Amino acid sequence: MNMREGSLWDKILWYAIPLALTGILQQLFNAADIAMVGRFVGANAMAAVGSNTPLMNLLLNLFVGISLGTNVVIANSIGRRDVDTIRKTVHTSIIVSVVSGLAVAVVGELIAVPALHMMGVPPEVFDLAVLYFRIYMAHSVWVFYVNGFILGCCLSLLIYLIIPVLINNCRHRRSGFLVYDPLSAPG
Repeated sequence: MNMREGSLWDKILWYAIPLALTGILQQLFNAADIAMVGRFVGANAMAAVGSNTPLMNLLLNLFVGISLGTNVVIANSIGRRDVDTIRKTVHTSIIVSVVSGLAVAVVGELIAVPALHMMGVPPEVFDLAVLYFRIYMAHSVWVFYVNGFILGCCLSLLIYLIIPVLINNCRHRRSGFLVYDPLSAPG
């Protein structure tokens, strides 16, 4: 999309729609998972997932901020038509995403117990909260790569998210969560 020429309103709209849909899909994905955990695993598991939210959001939003800075550098280079700087910045952002994801995975493993203790996670859900945090940190390389590298292209991020949301919701549908089937529902 060339935003340097012509009217900006239609371009901004075409940029904003995938961005908004991406946010909605991320929320639907998370809501379906939390509902499944609450329904089939129990209240303690749901509390363990919820107790991790502030710490995970802190780490993710920190990296999203860094990736937005990368997007500013790339946008500036596009404006100057400096292809060499664009190429270097993209390659650097990929390396930073992967290395940061690995670093966060290792640090997350090391700080899981002390961080959740400092956050005051209740003892009855503490072990589950630590397990969930470690699982989340284990896949942080992928999360950082996607949020860091694909974030600059909202349409790519939207397409990337459609597939897991469909898989996630089909998985929940088979379990009887989204569509109630009295023959397949437990009890």
